Amino acid sequence: AAKPPEAVVKAETTVQIAVFGDTLASYLAKGLDTAFATSPDTEVLDLSRGDSGLVRKDVVDWPKVAEEQLKAHPKVGFAVVMVGVNDRQALKEDGETHDALSDTWRSLYSQRVDALIKVFVDRKIPLVWVDLPPVRFESMSKDLAAINDITRERVSKAGQTYVDVWTAFADDANRF
Repeated sequence: AAKPPEAVVKAETTVQIAVFGDTLASYLAKGLDTAFATSPDTEVLDLSRGDSGLVRKDVVDWPKVAEEQLKAHPKVGFAVVMVGVNDRQALKEDGETHDALSDTWRSLYSQRVDALIKVFVDRKIPLVWVDLPPVRFESMSKDLAAINDITRERVSKAGQTYVDVWTAFADDANRF
């Protein structure tokens, strides 16, 4: 096994990378923290919330939370988002419930993705959105792929960076 790089004593942080999202984002933040362990001026902020997503604003309203976190951390130079694994559920909007991945759900979900992207674009903070990987359960993977399709389109339209990790976790038959 490869020996992890030895962490260096951090100098004054000049760049912060803020990671937003759900449980998968917390693992991504740990990986980024390891990747930047030898960079004395770079700090990774894990601002993820395991129970969150974009469907349930009552759990975490990500655009609002991102705005607050960026005010609290003025050195954030890059934002990384990985969210959606908890979003395979009905979405409530204006007193109506919309079934997961229905046409209306997709439209509303797109608006929520756009609202989160806007927080970073308005502050001129480059955004890297990492898609969701496939999982062991085929029906769940199919739903996550549909969520990835939405986020890929919205992130690309906003001129931000979309990272496809699906293929790194999929076999030749596109399964986990």
